[in-house]
Amino acid sequence: MRPLLSALESCGAAVSVEGDCISVTGPVTPGTAEIRGDVSSQFVSSLLLAGISVRLTTPLVSAPYADMTVSALVNRGVSAAKTADGFSVSGAGHPKPREVFIEGDWTSAAYLLTLGALCGTAAVTGLNPRGLQGDVRILSILRSFGARVSVDGDSVTASNPASANPKATLACCSLNLSDTPDLFPAAAVLAARAEGISRIYGVSQQIYKESNRLSEVSALLSAMGAKTALQQDCFTVEGGKLCGAELFASGDHRLFMAAVLAGLCAEGTTEIDAAGGAYDEVYAVSYPGFLRDVRLLGGNIE
Repeated sequence: MRPLLSALESCGAAVSVEGDCISVTGPVTPGTAEIRGDVSSQFVSSLLLAGISVRLTTPLVSAPYADMTVSALVNRGVSAAKTADGFSVSGAGHPKPREVFIEGDWTSAAYLLTLGALCGTAAVTGLNPRGLQGDVRILSILRSFGARVSVDGDSVTASNPASANPKATLACCSLNLSDTPDLFPAAAVLAARAEGISRIYGVSQQIYKESNRLSEVSALLSAMGAKTALQQDCFTVEGGKLCGAELFASGDHRLFMAAVLAGLCAEGTTEIDAAGGAYDEVYAVSYPGFLRDVRLLGGNIE
C-alpha cells in the first residue's frame, strides 16, 4: 500500500501506519500525484475516485481496470480522461447520480468457463462481450488452448475439445497477462492440462495479490504432478495429467477457485485447505455462489 499512501500524502492527506492498521485523514487537495503503475491499477482507480489526477512513473499494468474507472466517472458527469503519462480528473464538483446497469463479472465467469473447457461444457449468461472489462479476454485465452467457445448475445459457452472430437485435447500456447492478472490462476490450470509447454508472460505483479500467486500457483500445480518454472517475467507450465493432492489456498479467493478447478480435472481425490479462514469466507470475497454454481455444473464437491 505504500505507493498509494505516499501519493495521498503528496496531495495533503495525513497518513499513519501502526502495526497492521492504516489511518488516512483528509481532505486532499485536488492536483496531480505521481505513482508507479507496475504494482496495481487499483491505486490509480482510487486516486481518480478521490479527484486526484495521476502521473505514472512506470508502465501501467491491468490498464483495462483504470479505463473502466474513467468510464464510470465520465458517465456520472465527472471530467476524466487518459493522458500521455497517466490520467486526469477534475477536482471540482461531485459525481452525479445515475441509473446504471451492472454487467455480469467476467473475472468470476472466467473460472466457470475454464471449468467447462477442462471437464466438459459450461454456459454462463448475463455477460457483455463488448464491454470494457479486461477479463473478457478469457474468450481468446480459451480458444488459444484449443477449447470450443461460442457467444450468443449475453450467453457464452465453453467446452473441452473432446466434446467434438474424442481424440482432441487442450494444446499448449503462449499468453501475456499483464493487463488481465486475475486470469493467471485459471490460465495456469489450463496450461497444466494442455499438451506441451505453455508460457505465461506478464506475471511479475502476481506477487502483490492476496497471496504471492507465483509461488502459490507453482506449489499447487507441483503438488499435483505438474512441472512449472519461473524465469524473469515468464511462468512456464509443462502440461499433462494432474493427480489429486492436498492443496492450500492461503486465504486467497482466486487461488481457492483455481484449486477447485484443478481438483475437478485431476485423477483421484483433492482436498483443499483454505489456510487463512473458513473456506466459504475465502471465496465469498468475490464470488459467494462459486461452489453452488460449480455443483450446478456437475462438480463433485463435499
